[in-house]
Amino acid sequence: MGNRNKNGHKDESGEECMFKEEKQYIFGKKTYHAKEMIAQSPAEAKVKLDELKALIDKWEKTLKEIAKAPAKPKATKSKK
Repeated sequence: MGNRNKNGHKDESGEECMFKEEKQYIFGKKTYHAKEMIAQSPAEAKVKLDELKALIDKWEKTLKEIAKAPAKPKATKSKK
C-alpha cells in the first residue's frame, strides 16, 4: 500500500502529488497576477480578455468541426 501525502492522495514516490501541488501553486500565482493586472490597468486587461475570448472561440469552432467530421473507416486486409 502506498503512502498518503498531506492531502490524502495515494502515491508511491511522492513525485506525482508534488507535481499536482506545484501545478496548483503555479495556477494560483498566475491567477493572482491576473487579478493584479485587472486592478492596475483595467483597459489592458480588457484587451487581453478580448484576445482570450477570440482564441477560445476559434478553438471551440475547430473542435466542433472535428466532432462533425465523419470518422475514417479502418482499412481491412483482403484475403487472397
